Parts: sequence; C-alpha cells; structure tokens
Amino acid sequence: MRLLALATLFAGLTSAAVAGELKIHAINVGWGQAVLVEGPNGTTLLIDAGLATKKDVVINYLKNRGIGQLDHFIVSHNHADHGGSAEFVVRALKPKKSFYSGAQENMTTSFMQNWFSSYKEVSMPAPIAMPLGYKIDLGDGATATAVAADCRIVHQAEVIAKLRLTQPDYVMPPCTAINDSSIVMLIKYKGFDYLVSGDMGGNVQNGQSDFETPVITALLLASEPELHVPPKGIDVLHLGHHGSRTSSNPTYLDLTGAEVALVSVGPNQPHGLPNAEAIQPLLDKKVKVLQTDEGLLSDSRMFNGGFVIGHILISTDGLRYTVSGDAGGLDTMTQPQVVSEAGKAGLPFTLLVDGGGVPPVQDLATPTASASISGSGAGMALVAQVGDDVGVTRADFLIDGVVVASQAPTMPVKSGVLNQAYDASRLGAGQHSAQVKVWDASGKSGLSAAASFTVTPVIVEQTEQEPNDSRATATAWPAGTTTMVGYFPSASDNEDWYAFPLAANAKLVLAMTGPTASSQNYDLSLETSTGAVLASSTAPGTTENISYTNGSTARTVYLRVIRVSSYSRVTPYRIERK
Repeated sequence: MRLLALATLFAGLTSAAVAGELKIHAINVGWGQAVLVEGPNGTTLLIDAGLATKKDVVINYLKNRGIGQLDHFIVSHNHADHGGSAEFVVRALKPKKSFYSGAQENMTTSFMQNWFSSYKEVSMPAPIAMPLGYKIDLGDGATATAVAADCRIVHQAEVIAKLRLTQPDYVMPPCTAINDSSIVMLIKYKGFDYLVSGDMGGNVQNGQSDFETPVITALLLASEPELHVPPKGIDVLHLGHHGSRTSSNPTYLDLTGAEVALVSVGPNQPHGLPNAEAIQPLLDKKVKVLQTDEGLLSDSRMFNGGFVIGHILISTDGLRYTVSGDAGGLDTMTQPQVVSEAGKAGLPFTLLVDGGGVPPVQDLATPTASASISGSGAGMALVAQVGDDVGVTRADFLIDGVVVASQAPTMPVKSGVLNQAYDASRLGAGQHSAQVKVWDASGKSGLSAAASFTVTPVIVEQTEQEPNDSRATATAWPAGTTTMVGYFPSASDNEDWYAFPLAANAKLVLAMTGPTASSQNYDLSLETSTGAVLASSTAPGTTENISYTNGSTARTVYLRVIRVSSYSRVTPYRIERK
C-alpha cells in the first residue's frame, strides 16, 4: 500500500444485515472455524469461535458489524479450535441463548470449563445440550435448524429404513470420535440452503465414522420446510473438518449437490489440511471451492486447489445469492506470501438458488462515478457517488492516477455513496488529484473526473518526550510527523519507546540512522501491547529498517529502540516514517 495508512468504511451502506437479506460470514480464524449468521430481521447467530488466540479476530469482526450482543451462540463440539475463544465471546457479547453438542468427552478441559463459568460472570443462561430439530427464527421465514447433535440425527428411524433399501444390514455408526458429535446446522431462506457440520465425519478414518450420508439422507426425505432439501441439493456447503479426508465422502458430495463449497483452514493448521481427497472431487464437479486462508505451505499433505479469499461473505434474498470476500482477513503474518485469489475466483459473483447459475441481467448503461474530498491530512476521506442500472460491484480509488484502495460492495450498488479513509499527510506538499473507477456486474467500467486537492506543508520533525523508556511511557508518534529525533545521553539510558496507532491493513515503514562514533550499535523491535514481536531489525551499527503491515483490526503497536552499545550526549538518532 505504498506509504499509506488505509482504513475502509462505507457511507450510505449500513453494516447491519439489510432488510430482506440473510448474511453468512465465514470468518478467517486460521486453524479452526467461526461462522456468523445475520438473519433478515437482524437476529444474530455465531457458530463456533476458533482458538483462544483468535478471540480478537472474532469479537472485533462482530463488533465492526455493529453487534453488541449475540442472540444465539453454538459451539459445534468440544474441541478448542471451535470453542477456544468461547469464554471471551461470552464476556464481550453476552449471548442470550447458547448450545453445545451434549457430548461429555472433553467437558473437563479448561476451555470448556471456562466457557461455562463465563456465563456466571455476565449473568446469562449457561449453554444447554442442543435439542434435535431445534429451530432458530431468523426472520422473514429464514431459519437455522439443528440437523444433528451428539451423534444423533433428525428422522433417524426413517433414515435407517431408507438406507436399508440398498444396504439391508445398515445400522447407524458407532459414536467413537468427538468430532462425530458435532452439531450440524441447516440455514434456509426461501430457496437458499447452507449446511455447516463442524468436524463431523464422512469416512471411516482416524476413528471417525460416516455420519454425513445419514445426515443428507435425512434432509432429502424430510417434509418440514425448515429441514427439507430439494433433490437438486443445497446451494452452499461448508466442508466438514476443514477439508480433511475424514469428511466429504463421495455420496455426501453427490447428494448435497452444492455449487459453492467453503473451507475454514489456516496456515497454522498442523494436520496438512485441506486434503486432496476432499477438494479434488468438488473441483471435478466444477464446484467453486473457496478457502478462508491457505493451508501450511511447507506441509506436503496440504492440497491448494481451492481459491484463497480471507473472510467470506454470502448475501441472499432467498432467490439469488452473492459471494464476496475480504482479503483483509488473510493471515499475512504467518505466511507473508499469501495473496487473495478473489479475482481468480471471479468474486464477487451472483447465482440463482438451486443451481440456477448466473442470473440474467439487461445491462443498458455504463456505470457512473463522481469523486470528491472531505476532511484533510490524516483525517481525509475520498468520497465516491456511484450509480449503475445493474449495480456497481467494484470501485478503485486513485490518487494522482495510482490505485490506493479498492472496495467490493457485498451486494451490487445501483445508487449510493462509498467512502474511503485516506491519510493525505503522507503525500508531498502541493496539488494532487483524486479519482474513482467503477465496474458493474457485467464488467463495464467508468472513470470519474479528477477532483483536485492541496496538501499543505506540516511540521515533520519532532523530538522524543522523556521519560519514554518503557511501553507505558512510550512517546506517541503525532499524525503528520515524518521524523522523530531521540538521544541516548548516558549508559543508564537503554531504551526509547514510540507508540503508533495503525488502521486496519495499514503499512508501517521505519528507517533509523544514528551516530556512528565510538562503535555505537542500536536495534529496533516492533511489538504488540503485550510484548509479542511483530518485526525487528538487528543490523550492526545505527542504521536499521523495519516494515510491517497490520492485520484487519485497528490497533496500537510499539517501537522499542534498544541501545546495544555506547552512547552520545550530543548526536541524536533519527527515525523516519516512510
């Protein structure tokens, strides 16, 4: 992102679920799973919450959606990669109703004990075992229904009778693996269907059994509107067990008939996921496979056939559904080389429900856009008024002819305003221009006229504020400052600290030069508020460089300047923010 601190926001487009739309968010939590469902009436449901290390990702994602309290919270089964963050979710979002699978295995583990105890802290009802067939009303006829829990499925007797027509000796498999106790949820809205099954098995491997075949059989023979799946199958399938070969058996994949498959996976997944045995059959069927992240690239067991997206969003009015992604959710800290493949996947795209393919549109006009500026300096925003007969699906914001940010609205925008926060204090003084280029759903594009603005010179050099020899007393780096001057005047002064507030996805580039007399040697360490090292520079001498790109959540990071050897009372060091 060059030298810019970017934070994306929408104006004129609400962050809450639009009336008449169901939204499903596959949140990228790396090793684990977390799915947020927003009903047409605003009812919220969180299914799983990832490891404890991902608590901030989940909680901040929900709060950025304007969610202050959860209506429903489900932990699919008693494994930490699905429920490790559960206790933190409870403290932050106080769910009104919560459910677990009912399985007793792992109930004494610390994360499960802490999860149940957290409800007492916030005076909310503790989780209960998920009842089979339990239905959550999401508004306007949309429902989320428990198809399976604790190795039991709805309509179990009818399913056994159905399967015995072709397998006379068929019996329900034994429940020998905690993964198979996973809660399975079917989300329906009019003609749209989405199925998520935790880590439930579909193959007899690693102690797991085939519970997938009876689950999809139950849905195909069910008569209740909230459970019935048509013979064509469902629209979106969330693959079980992170794309492991223990799930996704051929019969299940054939009967689900999904057009889009989601895989919750991450670079910190120690099990070689996703596996080719789960992904390749879907690719052979021309199913669009979308992953929240890339599996661990150094693991030869990992299959990289799906498209890496980041956070994945499904939006539907029940007649068609749109799939889009947020590359800000990618874990570029763990695997810096990972990049979004949303473009390769054709995101965003819109399909009719039940295999209808891309809905026909009559595109009569070229999309239009006008650009303007509001605010100034670090608080400037680029404002785009956009319009199109079939809807704008993408907008690129340009400064002096260079793209500095892009937005892909979750639903095509026929008329609306898009805002893009922009730190103009990083630009040189003088005249500059802003433009916006937009695309519609058919691929037509339009470029706005240039809007001129002026950047006036600002004070660029500041001197450190002593004492700043600890994180608690760190010197705040003022907005607009490009250079900070500091001193190590004695052998008792060993560290200086600076605090940098960073927007989501902002890039921080720092270059240090200092006195070279008396074999002086300084190092740099960029750290979180808890001391975790994000980046460091330990070159000999007093010339150091650091580059760091923030994740999808705004936060403050801290630069520690370390005096390794020698000092100077008169010659300062200088740190330049590029």
